[in-house]
Parts: sequence; structure tokens; C-alpha cells
Amino acid sequence: MEEARLRRSMADSLYLNLWFPDFDTEEMFAHALGVMRQFPLQPSLVRFIVRGKEFEDGESEAQGEIQVDFGIDIPFLHEELQLTTEVEARVRANVQMLVDFTNRVERNSGTNARLLWSESDENFAHKLVNRLQKVQ
Repeated sequence: MEEARLRRSMADSLYLNLWFPDFDTEEMFAHALGVMRQFPLQPSLVRFIVRGKEFEDGESEAQGEIQVDFGIDIPFLHEELQLTTEVEARVRANVQMLVDFTNRVERNSGTNARLLWSESDENFAHKLVNRLQKVQ
């Protein structure tokens, strides 16, 4: 019981993995630029991993040809904070920005598959829904 509570309070890294129908050397940087252009104007600290077809024995097939590392999920879910009107508004706004970003990436970068996930054993979509239910 205590371990489950502690695990919920720990931050997890948040990732968006993307796969493309064409990702040869000529297209990989154009696709990466297409993903980067979907970010809003305000600065965001993220890390991009772009994997070519020959990278690490086909790791691009399993992990995506482009992976966006958003860092820890705390800024999106604020699970460490008590829910107040301000925190609820922040969670809703952050989740909406994340959903909008993934939708823009899907529409504008040529991706044919995407996966938003976190390092925890818990499914990120379930984690997100649980937090949003608490702010409703």
C-alpha cells in the first residue's frame, strides 16, 4: 500500500514516440523539423531523439523514429499539489496543450503512428484520465 502511494507521488518522464511511413536519410530531418515546428512560440525544454533505420539494431521500429522527451510529467499533472481552483485550471490548460500538440504533430508532420507514454507502470492515458476526473 505504501509503495503504491509513493510510486504515485514520484515523477515520471513523459515521451511522445512517432513513426513515419517514409523515414530514409533524406526525409528524417524534414520530419524532425516538421515536429519541432508544432511547438508553441513560448520556450519549452524538450529533447529530441531521431533514429535512423540502422540505429541500434532497428530500435526505431520499437521506439519510434522520432521521440520527444518532455521531461517529467509533474508540470502536466501536478499530482504533488492539493487541488485548488488555480491548480485545476493549470492541469486543464497543460493537458489541453499536450493534446493540441500531439494532434498538430499528427496532422502536420506526416506521422502515421504515435504513442504518448510515461515511464511508470501505470498507463499514462489512465493516469491522465484519473487526474482530469479529480479536476472535474
